[in-house]
Amino acid sequence: ISILMNCLYESGKLKLASARKEAVRLFAQVAAVHSRLFLPHAAKVVANILKRFKDSESVVLDACAETLGLIAEITAPLYGNPSSEGAGVSCFV
Repeated sequence: ISILMNCLYESGKLKLASARKEAVRLFAQVAAVHSRLFLPHAAKVVANILKRFKDSESVVLDACAETLGLIAEITAPLYGNPSSEGAGVSCFV
């Protein structure tokens, strides 16, 4: 999973907006399929996605917002009691 994540981190340099958008969306797919393996990478992924909010293409910005929401939804139950207020958010703060 580390090799894939490193490739996705570098995808912000791609020229096509559609390629950057899909690369961002892949972060959520990896989190959904490999949630436990994804956890050690979560903070770096969020930081990488936050950097992409500087992108001038609205499709990339929309993908960033959607992906952050999906990652929070997927990882929140993995950080303790899923019913507790703010569970999962602590890893990103």
